Amino acid sequence: MNRPRPVVAALVVGLVATAVAVAADGPRGETIRLNPSDQASARAATLRRSDLGPESGPPWKKVPAKPILSAPVDCPAGADMSRFVVTGAARTRWLGGIIEVDSQTDVFETSRMLRGELQKRVASPHALACLRLSLSGSLAEQGDTLVSLGRISVRHLGAPAFGLRAVTLERGLPDLLLTEAIVIGRSRTVIVVTVNGFVQDEAEILATARNCARIVAGRIQA
Repeated sequence: MNRPRPVVAALVVGLVATAVAVAADGPRGETIRLNPSDQASARAATLRRSDLGPESGPPWKKVPAKPILSAPVDCPAGADMSRFVVTGAARTRWLGGIIEVDSQTDVFETSRMLRGELQKRVASPHALACLRLSLSGSLAEQGDTLVSLGRISVRHLGAPAFGLRAVTLERGLPDLLLTEAIVIGRSRTVIVVTVNGFVQDEAEILATARNCARIVAGRIQA
């Protein structure tokens, strides 16, 4: 069976993490003003090989992945997010066995900016509907279909956190795909962990997402 493309994982990260506007006359994304200290804090809070199980377990391969800082500002639609300043950004991506794990960490200039970012992108009453519409459109452009998108419980994290569950049908694959995404915000830092695989492996995907989110939440430094 072919491995699914990491389409939904990348789209979710781009939609709920930072997104710089792609056109000067379009919606304005967050201001990017990276500095060495917050870059180091962001890198420290991404996933490592040791977080994914013992070396004797399933083989994991690290895949080069740059932070997603160039997605269109779709959610909230037409928003001017430029008052939120991102000072650190890092991402890691791992392929292992039947699943893919992605983590992106963004550090904001102030904790108030982070709270404003989360409220607009994932906590507002309209956030889920906006994400659903944007994902559906992006997937349709590639010939794929969004089957469902809903929230999952992440109360165990003990921090401002939001969970998303997306089921998709990817062109050329016979089985449904599942992406579990968890967004954690604390102090000045937001982390998006996404785990992607086939829907029949949902128990492992959800357990991996929750465990990885718990690990990186404990590494937040800024």
